[in-house]
Amino acid sequence: MDFEQANTLNAAIRAVGIRHRALAGALLAPLGLHPGQEVLLLELDAEGPRTQGQLATASGCEPPTITNSVRKLEAAGLVVRRPSPTDGRVTIVELSDGGRAVLPRLKTAWGNSPSTPSLD
Repeated sequence: MDFEQANTLNAAIRAVGIRHRALAGALLAPLGLHPGQEVLLLELDAEGPRTQGQLATASGCEPPTITNSVRKLEAAGLVVRRPSPTDGRVTIVELSDGGRAVLPRLKTAWGNSPSTPSLD
């Protein structure tokens, strides 16, 4: 691939990323969520309580980003944090009742996006 092809591809990827983030923001705002927070809620729904490190790995985000997102989700009443019973350095994150209550609306909003391709 030459420079021009790579530059064109990079520009297209950036444009898709920007559009996806804007669409995600529009879908999530009515739920009081910001882009990226849905990933954490959906991961906790699918896998159950996780460490912040596991959430970082699953989301592809850096640990400080996860810490900040989890704090915001906790302040919104959507998750609860507790110390690990086996390692005092580790925090376990799990859905709260409020987090479980928002999941059906999150899944409906995400599934009804006009830009979401069907995988069926």
